[in-house]
Amino acid sequence: MLDELADATDLSKATTAIFTLSATRKMACAGEFCDSLIKRVVETLSAEFPKLRTFATLSPIPGLRTWLAQNADACWH
Repeated sequence: MLDELADATDLSKATTAIFTLSATRKMACAGEFCDSLIKRVVETLSAEFPKLRTFATLSPIPGLRTWLAQNADACWH
């Protein structure tokens, strides 16, 4: 997640990626399907940003986006 209002950052220096898979909200993400989807995202991010070494997913956390929208100010201040 990127803060669209934040100052520009040199993403080529990023070492950590935290992402969410929005497709999993509408379906149960379980077993091999979820594993392969996460692996594909990691491979894609690794190819685009070679310094990435740490990956984490927030998926699936139903309602996360809504909660963040409602609580963002409290989280970042």
